[in-house]
Amino acid sequence: TNCFTLANAQGVIDRNAAEALKPPKAERTSRRALTAQEAAAVLSVIDTHPDGLFLAILYYTGLRRGEALGLRWSDVDFSARTIRVERDIDFVTGKVGTVKTNTSVRTVPIPDELYALLIKTRQIGTGYIIRAPKTGEFWPQATFVRHWRSIQAALLKAAPGIEQDGSGSILTPHYFRHNYASILYRSGVDVLSAQRYLGHTDPATTMRIYTHLADETQLKDAEKVRKAFQ
Repeated sequence: TNCFTLANAQGVIDRNAAEALKPPKAERTSRRALTAQEAAAVLSVIDTHPDGLFLAILYYTGLRRGEALGLRWSDVDFSARTIRVERDIDFVTGKVGTVKTNTSVRTVPIPDELYALLIKTRQIGTGYIIRAPKTGEFWPQATFVRHWRSIQAALLKAAPGIEQDGSGSILTPHYFRHNYASILYRSGVDVLSAQRYLGHTDPATTMRIYTHLADETQLKDAEKVRKAFQ
């Protein structure tokens, strides 16, 4: 279509024949949930790694990477046991930015396990929860990459048999969003509540994940039926 647009703009053709065509939407590649072995490794690394709190925030809340890095202590309501998501760290600009969409501004419940970790390091004020020790500022991209590689290496060390890319676990922060959605589904959280907790603009996005998880469950149940008569 770009060729037709250019030719039309240069007067080579009278009309852009491709103007009415709509390019197909690219299929989104979804991450999978964590395996039992990976989940065990994550819990181990949360307890032992210097950056365990960051990993715990991703695991227990399903926040996007930038949202987790943008959290301040003032966003945590210890009485209500909730986290308010209001900002994002933009690696493109290197600045604090707004969250992805209006629906990304949300309140997420804090599970007991994460509450225990947060209360240990609780601070008063508006400082970043995940911060650079020397400056007290948020992690820029280079700092995040360095810390995340350390986490990936620690995960592989905790569970040598998990899927890896040569230097550590293949897990990225987005895997934890899909895993969080899986936990919500298996816990019976309805799709509209899950949409709010995940900060999805369109409930169809959450529904696609839930449908995919339902299909996985059905396949596992079918295998159970086959084995039930053995």
